[in-house]
Amino acid sequence: MRDTAAKADFNGSILVAHNTQVLYSGGFGKANFETGAAATEKTKYQTGSFSKWVASVVVLRLVDEGKLSLTAPVSTYLPAYRKDTGGQLTLHVLMSHTSGLPNEVIAAFKKDPDLHHYENLSTNDAVARFASGDLAFPPGTRFEYAHSNWIVVEAIIEQITGMTYAQAVDTLFVKPLGLRSSGVMPKDFMTLPNAAQSYSSILPVPKVVPSARTYPFPAFVGAFGGFYSDTADMAVILHRVYDGNFLSETSRKKLWTVNVPAENYTYGGRVQSEAGVKPPHMMSWNNNSNGAHKSLAVHVDDGWDILILNNTTMDQEALNTMGKDILKAIRSD
Repeated sequence: MRDTAAKADFNGSILVAHNTQVLYSGGFGKANFETGAAATEKTKYQTGSFSKWVASVVVLRLVDEGKLSLTAPVSTYLPAYRKDTGGQLTLHVLMSHTSGLPNEVIAAFKKDPDLHHYENLSTNDAVARFASGDLAFPPGTRFEYAHSNWIVVEAIIEQITGMTYAQAVDTLFVKPLGLRSSGVMPKDFMTLPNAAQSYSSILPVPKVVPSARTYPFPAFVGAFGGFYSDTADMAVILHRVYDGNFLSETSRKKLWTVNVPAENYTYGGRVQSEAGVKPPHMMSWNNNSNGAHKSLAVHVDDGWDILILNNTTMDQEALNTMGKDILKAIRSD
């Protein structure tokens, strides 16, 4: 693991587990260069788009409870949503990125990167502003990665549960799984104990990402980029969700079912076949980004979990290479 981390100039935390047995857990470099805090297995990181997978699991929990349908029109749950498109959109197309909704929220953030301007915007107001545009294509006809999909998903979860999204994730996901260091981020991520600071670079001198790009976080980003965790909790998440009874068998199968073959995309993440192994294993392989925070969360259908969390704008392909190198070492052993 040291060789793998050194080759990638890695700064962050890594955990490798098989079923419930942790075979490696450790940190490299600093969680905070200003305070000198080391990166450890207890360091909390922003997980980026892994948040979409978490939101999908919450939806599937509500489906298992009979409170949601993946194929019911959005207007069933959000009566105020525009009627012409609300009757065409479903949770299935939203969580598969095949809805046709334009990615207006990212366009808005690119125009004005200061999230402070949106910190008090409610989820319903965010739906109206960033997720109610004219459809770019008929739902289900093609793939287009759009964060705006998940604002609608978040609004539906809030409407059905009567909770804020953060409360719903805590009630339906964090507490039932027994997680200790995970949740939906507060407005200021750095107020959390053991939170990793965000760095645009660490050589020759550590440079903190400007605060406007790290906090305050608006609540409506929760379902597409607001989940935080540490490596130990993420190993529990992957094992319990994929291999346990946290979801029904039907819902677990949906997380393995690729809805968009060209993108290997299922609900909130990607599934692919492990190359060079016979018989081939299926892998949930999610490479995620949230500003300076990068993460790789891998679960293989024979019980292996690989978690790599980083806070220094590391190249995402380098993360993939680290994951592949670790998996190769596992198979060679």
